[in-house]
Amino acid sequence: MVQSNPIFRYSKQCEVEVCSVCLCEFKEGEEVRLLPECLHLFHVACVDTWLNSYSTCPICRADTMPPLNAVLSLPNPAGTSRAGAGTPQVAGFGSMVDLQ
Repeated sequence: MVQSNPIFRYSKQCEVEVCSVCLCEFKEGEEVRLLPECLHLFHVACVDTWLNSYSTCPICRADTMPPLNAVLSLPNPAGTSRAGAGTPQVAGFGSMVDLQ
């Protein structure tokens, strides 16, 4: 179940600056895991330790199973209409690059 949650590379454009598990600041390009239901963001190693024992978010207890019909919208670069182009955007998190 842990592996089913998306991993991204952290960007300074993100509004979240600190991992809620270890309380350390995220660094540019560092791997982070985004929980799909609540959109809480953590260092991969920090939250994976928790998710190996529990199936809920360590902050709000939301279910961590990604919805089967989840859709990630990708913005189009200026002047194109090509679907899927650009960098993934997660509301409130700015630009992050999906690793999976």
